[in-house]
Amino acid sequence: MKELFAAGILVISILTICFGLRQNDFMILMPLYAMAFVAYIFILTRTRQDATVRKVLLVAIGLRIVLVFSFPNLSDDIYRFLWDGHCTLNGISPLSYLPSEIMSDPQLRDPYFAELYQFLNSPDYYTVYPPVSQAVFIMGTMNDAWSIESSVLVIKSTLLVFELGLIWLLFQFIRKFGFPLYIILFYALNPLVIIEIMGNMHFEGVMVFFLCLTYYFIHKNRTILAGLFYAFAVGTKLLPLIFGPSLIWFLMKRKMRWLPFLILSVATTSILFLPFFLAFDVWHFLDSVNLYFRKFEFNASIYYVLRAFGQWLTGYNQIAVIGPVLAVITFIIIIYKSFRMGVATVRELLALNLEIFIIYLLLATTVHPWYLIVPIFLGGFLGNRVVLAWSLLIYLSYHTYMTPLFREDLRIVFAEYALLGLFWWIGQKKIPGLQMRTGDIS
Repeated sequence: MKELFAAGILVISILTICFGLRQNDFMILMPLYAMAFVAYIFILTRTRQDATVRKVLLVAIGLRIVLVFSFPNLSDDIYRFLWDGHCTLNGISPLSYLPSEIMSDPQLRDPYFAELYQFLNSPDYYTVYPPVSQAVFIMGTMNDAWSIESSVLVIKSTLLVFELGLIWLLFQFIRKFGFPLYIILFYALNPLVIIEIMGNMHFEGVMVFFLCLTYYFIHKNRTILAGLFYAFAVGTKLLPLIFGPSLIWFLMKRKMRWLPFLILSVATTSILFLPFFLAFDVWHFLDSVNLYFRKFEFNASIYYVLRAFGQWLTGYNQIAVIGPVLAVITFIIIIYKSFRMGVATVRELLALNLEIFIIYLLLATTVHPWYLIVPIFLGGFLGNRVVLAWSLLIYLSYHTYMTPLFREDLRIVFAEYALLGLFWWIGQKKIPGLQMRTGDIS
């Protein structure tokens, strides 16, 4: 009965957030999200019997289905998704022209562009979305008669298919390796995952689906399929590239067929990005990626400390220097850990990839809430409590949208990371009952 009551609180809170709030409603959003999260933790720590887990899982699936019909009011990225899709369908590469250039050219702009343009958060940047994501954008705009709301429905329906597929894949992992069924709730019921994927339409869920297939086929020693799906993960979001060295080294150490994995992943990635190369737009894409390190900053940790020191030292923001330097440091650490850590099992590979991703986030200049979807997925197999704590605390970053100029209160950012650091320092890294024995995945 208590679990049922908690599930009710979680459902009501998430539905209220996704159907009733906007970006600037932080003072309502944060209490509601905290209520949903407390209910989630209560269910996660008390639900053990398979029959109860299945009932709770139906709640998680039902929430996802209902949220297909909500509009992503907490994020304005949807307008760029539709812009890119509409560009492609009209024979305009989203990497060839800036949105501002299209709007200044009477031969290119049309009423649909004008409707979207007023909501774009990056009119002077080329797109940064890879080809798999672009394919979904095209699906959402393939009918000129569709309204923005209709396009949202199409794209969300696509995201729902991938989410249901991922939940099914998690079932396969659990059944294959003898895990207790309840660990599936770590990802499936997490409020951040549900809100950011099915509410706010972020594509990390699609990327994680392909990553899950990658790990699954690595375990089955079917490295060709693993390489194929790894390429699709990279083609959805570029971030899985940071796992490449550890995946290759793991296959080599296990004397598995690493060369077919490497060849197929490189070949498939090249084919996916071929339209960018044929249109000579790859430099615009790389320029957008470069701007991510040199200009964008949001909810960072170590970077903000270095930025403050740089401003004290020089009198102005040093992001153009600090961002790339941190990117290089991140790359060096990833390479070092990938080739020096003794990884003998798939579980240890998952743990290493989780560590790599967290290092990336701590050194990044931009950390949005949906970036934690990958750590939540990886942490589910490890019972990682720090990831859970962060998935609560990171919603403090939504305070930025309370002001029209989106100004961050660094005291709140400091509180987020101070609480996260305190939680980590205490050393309680695992939820009782969620620990996995070393070797559960071999």
